[in-house]
Amino acid sequence: MPTYLGFSSEYGYKNFKVTDFELALQDLINHLNIKPGEKLMNPKFGCIVWDMLFENFTDDVKSAIVENIADIIDQEPRLNLDSINVVEYDQGIQVELALSYIPSALATNLVLTFDQQADGIYVTG
Repeated sequence: MPTYLGFSSEYGYKNFKVTDFELALQDLINHLNIKPGEKLMNPKFGCIVWDMLFENFTDDVKSAIVENIADIIDQEPRLNLDSINVVEYDQGIQVELALSYIPSALATNLVLTFDQQADGIYVTG
């Protein structure tokens, strides 16, 4: 019996039903897809990577991204951040996350690609 139950609008889910670890990951990705200022009544909610895509990739920019994403994951009580690595690539920024699901021993590695020409995150892992 699932602990958490939700619905996904992502293409490919049968019956749009997601549970537990899959739901926590989808909620995290949804949060990371929102730019600061886009959520009504909560202008600080969102991921700053979208604002940093066209900036020079300095150590300060990298630190700000790491801090922002770590804060976002800290707000998600079902996930624990084990490690994070942020790298620049030709057309954007990639964030490599090692996450564990707190209610169980499940863990995953995600690579999130924030592309200058995309309208959302490309997720692998």
